[in-house]
Amino acid sequence: MNFGMRPFINQDTAAKIFKALIEPYFNYLSRVWVGLGQHLSIKLQKLQNRAARIVTKSSYDASTGPILDMLGWDRVSVS
Repeated sequence: MNFGMRPFINQDTAAKIFKALIEPYFNYLSRVWVGLGQHLSIKLQKLQNRAARIVTKSSYDASTGPILDMLGWDRVSVS
């Protein structure tokens, strides 16, 4: 799957793009959805996992725990 410029940028740049443009939405949504139950928190975590795989160019079935740790990203808190 081609994600536009992704093949041409390194992991550090992709992580910085995520931190600047995407992470603020995760932070906002995790606070807003806290009262809406575990189901939405799980969905938000799945989105973050996918973003981590894209940033690191990992396969879709790669375990995200080590990837998130390597990137230094906090997991979405599940209510």
